[in-house]
Amino acid sequence: MNRSLLFLTIIFVLFFSLVAYSQVTTSWQSVYPYPTGNDLYDVHVFDASNIIAIGDGGTLVRSSDGGLTWRANIKIAGIYGGLRAMSFQGSIGIAVGKFGSVLKTTNGGLDWVKKISKTSQTLHGVFLKSDGIVTAVGENGTR
Repeated sequence: MNRSLLFLTIIFVLFFSLVAYSQVTTSWQSVYPYPTGNDLYDVHVFDASNIIAIGDGGTLVRSSDGGLTWRANIKIAGIYGGLRAMSFQGSIGIAVGKFGSVLKTTNGGLDWVKKISKTSQTLHGVFLKSDGIVTAVGENGTR
């Protein structure tokens, strides 16, 4: 009886693992041509349609159709090393990256303005609070 129960349990787990795997793998697909050849490090989903991603070389890519197609805005002015993280509160957002890069948008990432940073260290994370206070963290204990 124990062997039969063990055998049925293994079959059950394998079957449902395959079903789950097939559902996960069918929900992702490559987009070609790729929106950029640069590495991307962070993504923000505004809603089911609007998505923005940032990465190397100041790369910013956006989709307005849920990721089916992408529009690339490569090389945001004044950003040379790349962007690593972003945070949004509604349509207001902050992006941070290499060499202490800090960018701000007030229209959901359509336009970005370079802000003055107090560091030249790479910033790897950022959080924008609802009251407008920004916390960024980076290399060598930068915050």
